[in-house]
Order: sequence, then C-alpha cells, then structure tokens
Amino acid sequence: MFLNLGKVLNFALWVFILISVVACRKDLNVHVNSVSHPAVVLVVWDGIRLEDIMNSEGSLREDIVPFLKQLSVKPNSFFTTKFYHQGYTYTMAGHLALLTGDHFPIKNDPSGTSPIPTIMHQLIAQKNLSTDKTWFIATKKKICSLSSCSNCDTVNEPRGMCNLYGIWGPMDSRTFQGAVNVLQTYKPQFLLVSFAAPDIIAHAGDYEGYLKAISQADLYTSQLYSLITTIYSDSVMFIITTDHGRHDYDFRGHGDNCSGCKSLFLLVNFPFDNQLTIPPYVDSNTVIVHKDIYCWMSKFMNLLGQSCVE
Repeated sequence: MFLNLGKVLNFALWVFILISVVACRKDLNVHVNSVSHPAVVLVVWDGIRLEDIMNSEGSLREDIVPFLKQLSVKPNSFFTTKFYHQGYTYTMAGHLALLTGDHFPIKNDPSGTSPIPTIMHQLIAQKNLSTDKTWFIATKKKICSLSSCSNCDTVNEPRGMCNLYGIWGPMDSRTFQGAVNVLQTYKPQFLLVSFAAPDIIAHAGDYEGYLKAISQADLYTSQLYSLITTIYSDSVMFIITTDHGRHDYDFRGHGDNCSGCKSLFLLVNFPFDNQLTIPPYVDSNTVIVHKDIYCWMSKFMNLLGQSCVE
C-alpha cells in the first residue's frame, strides 16, 4: 500500500519542527556545588514601563538601554518580557515581592515593614552571617524599612543606606556610589540596589527626563556589573528588573491592574562554569512571576525550608 505523498511530507515537516524546538531549547543551568560563597546582586530600576524600553518589533532599545540589551544576549543570561506582576503595583509591595516571592498590601511609605522574613533575613539566620553581608542601597528612604520584619525570630536585620538622593548631578548618583563602596568594603552575599530616578521623574510628568533616568540607571548598572565580575569571579547571580510598570494611558502614574503596570522585564545573569537546575523548565516564552525569582535566588544561595517545588 502506498502512503499518500501529502501525508508523508506533512509528517516530515512536523518531525523537523520538533527537532528544531528541542535543539533550540534554552535550559537554565548553573552549577551550585562549585560555588563556595554564592552571592546575589539584585538591581531594581524603579517604575519602568515595558513599552518605553522596547522597539515596536519587540527588541530592546539600544538608544535607551544599551547595556541591558548587550547583557541580554549573553549565553549565560536569561532575559524575558513575560514577567508578570500578580500583586500590588507600587514601590514597597513590588520590592517586597522580589524578596519574598509573595504579595502583601504593606504601606507604601517608611512605616511599611515585611510581615515575613525576606530572603535577606533567611540568609542571615541560616548561614549565621554578620549583618554587613546583606545590604539595601536605595535612593528612596522607605526601601530600608524592608529590613524590619514583624514576624522574624532573629533580631539581626540587613543593613541599609537609603535616602541617597543625588545633590549635584544625576539623582541616583549617590545610590550608585553607595553600592560601589559597599561592594568594595563588605563584599556582601546579598545586595539590593534600587535606582529611583525613573519613577520620581515620571511622576513629575517629564517623559524625556524619565527616559534619560532609565539610560542613567542602565549606565550605573553596567559599571556595577563590571565591578562585581572582578569582586566575585564566577560566584554571583546578577539580576536586573523593575518593581512595577506604569499606566498604559498615562506614564505619570501606576498602582492598578492595567497591563502597563503589571507587565515587567527580567534579566538574570548566571555565573560562568556553574550548574544549578532551575525548576521549572523556562525559556523566553515562559511566564515568570515573583515566586520564580525568589526560588531561583533561594536555591542558588542554598537556603533551606523554602516553599519552592523541584
């Protein structure tokens, strides 16, 4: 019996597609066992709307974020624009979600504290670290309030330098210098750096200034990356993201469930020559949520008792 030629060709086409998908699959593997002192550097650009850093065809804008674009295509980087906010899209809740993997309606001012231990509190407690091994460095004063935890067993809290508004020059300049000083002095095992100028300038209604602040944050992040690769060698996980987006209809505001506020970006640069299986399997088309980032960091730092499924 002769097979229908059309069916044979159709079958061959599907086999080719399947082989191509498997061959192009990008597994996220980083070797944890070869890292004796794993560190995480988490850089947050406050209030970045996805459409403002992307071209119409879906690529990163080189005129706005040249470093982010350069780093995103490195073989040891994972970049996605399918990072979705499932909670409260304002500053304090967004930062806390990155550190806990969960969403809490905490106050968006310096009185807002974490209701549960953050990954930084867990790191201090489980690894018996001195507090100068975990740091908040932020332009906004209220970010350092997240070092306080209302339900933590340990009295040890991460250290912080916040309210670091630039006086002469760019607004985030003192935050950048503070991060450099902490990296060089303490070589922390967890460092959160929060650049606030994009959010502050956007709230003021200055769109061009907002874009320039994003570019400045990109430049500062590039310089931090160059520094940490000399300090940590192959033992650091470097993350760039944002705490929330902005309204689709008005870039000045945020805080609701509009797509512009909830659609975020994420770049994770993994250490060279290491191997840690990151569950679940993800690629650039997989939807990412805060729990994923939290679990990747926790697993990399060898923290125990986390609610992360293998």
